[in-house]
Amino acid sequence: MKNRHYEQDAKGVVERRVPGSAVSETKPMVAPTLYPTPELSSNPLEQAGYIESSGAHLYAVLHEVPNPIARVLLVGPFAWERHSSYIPWVRWARFLAARRIETLRFDYRGTGESTGDFEGLSFDDWTDDVRCLTQWLQSRSPALPLILHGLELGALLASKIFAEGIGHAALLWAAPNNANEVLRAALLRQLAVDHAFSDANARKHSPITLMSWNSDALFR
Repeated sequence: MKNRHYEQDAKGVVERRVPGSAVSETKPMVAPTLYPTPELSSNPLEQAGYIESSGAHLYAVLHEVPNPIARVLLVGPFAWERHSSYIPWVRWARFLAARRIETLRFDYRGTGESTGDFEGLSFDDWTDDVRCLTQWLQSRSPALPLILHGLELGALLASKIFAEGIGHAALLWAAPNNANEVLRAALLRQLAVDHAFSDANARKHSPITLMSWNSDALFR
């Protein structure tokens, strides 16, 4: 884990709902400064399991803390970005949990450890997954603030759920303009890989790393 690197994209936005209104404010995201305090949780409990969603089972990990001050649902990037973002996403969940913010991360239906046929699913299905898990997390303690934190495609899905009036705030990192932009970037990346090698066997055994991350600044 210590050899992996992650670099925060600063082009995110924070949305906050205006009380008594269906309109939300959009403001430039400013990275918060989190200072250690005596109330920090020294031993958060990580519980892995499955939560049912529309007949499928979503693999989820709850970073549980005693007496949390808030709860966060981490809505991750799309399937092909999961491998490069997995370790930073886990470290971010632990970072939040250590500061008494209970955090839930998960795999979409048909991806990672969750059940479901990927080819038969759509963005609407994955939006339903986010809605299901948001409601599950909120039911644990309705009085606590609930934050939807989306990364890349997850930012689009989180903002859609937030627009339905679910959650108290939405934190969006590296949000694309639309889903087509995400798909186009993935296709271009795949084409670049395909044309970088003479045949599939050469690509299979290549040590080339397509993406690196730098997490030192974010998790200090």
